Amino acid sequence: MRSTPAPPETDTLYPTIPVPVPISYDELRAAAVKGKSVGAEVPCPKCLAVGALVYTGSSVDRGAVMRSKEGQLEPQVMRLPIARCGDCKARLRVLPRELLPFKSFCLPVIEQACSRYVDPDPRGPGLRRTVRRLGKYAPAHSTLWRWLAGLGERALDRGAVQTVRAYASLPPAAALVAESAKHLGKGLRRVWERRFKIPSWKYLSEKRREQLEGCARVLESGRRLFLQRANPLSEWHGWLLDRFHVAAWAFPTGMACAELELTPCASGAVRSAVKSKPAKGGRCDEARSPP
Repeated sequence: MRSTPAPPETDTLYPTIPVPVPISYDELRAAAVKGKSVGAEVPCPKCLAVGALVYTGSSVDRGAVMRSKEGQLEPQVMRLPIARCGDCKARLRVLPRELLPFKSFCLPVIEQACSRYVDPDPRGPGLRRTVRRLGKYAPAHSTLWRWLAGLGERALDRGAVQTVRAYASLPPAAALVAESAKHLGKGLRRVWERRFKIPSWKYLSEKRREQLEGCARVLESGRRLFLQRANPLSEWHGWLLDRFHVAAWAFPTGMACAELELTPCASGAVRSAVKSKPAKGGRCDEARSPP
């Protein structure tokens, strides 16, 4: 009998992706009534059955770093409802629009940090200065490095994201852009096809430059579509979530890691490349975040 090949190591990093819904955390708490449908058009991330998810009345605690009304980072414990699929019987967490799967920080915080780092100003901040400016409870600079890598690969559509099984069902970035351009217009296609300048001291390889340019492209596209909003990418993500019923701009950070490129000097006089320490099972150190 033919043996089944072992799945790639990246498949073990994440369980089934949680169920994203296009409503806020407060709205989700009010909607999560036992026996109520999660949504007639919401697919089960595990078996892809549409409209089969119902709230169970159960919930789990999940820590997340959010932004307070005063603009400060603030750790919170959220009670996320559990949904059950009537077809495959899977029990899955339901995430509000502010949270991405497997990330400890809410999307507006991720967006702010990435936006500051990919600024084309050659005198702009590096990884460490970017996270320091976020204040107390900021992520480690290596976490920001992985956010930039993951979001960049998501934008590039090179297939690396699909090697993580939990993300394989996400629509390609090209489909997200095409759908947004069709319904929102605003010259999105021209923005997406532009080249974005990244200061040369922020990368040591062509792959890293492409990742950073991909991040810049996603962030600028969000600003083109939702210019008047405080968090344009988050607004775009919410709009797509409402149409596709998937966490549109979700991205993994536990893919096989390239070298962590440290470029401490803007002048380029001093540069170093240090390999990030691999964790057990081939994972990258600090790459795993909660569901």
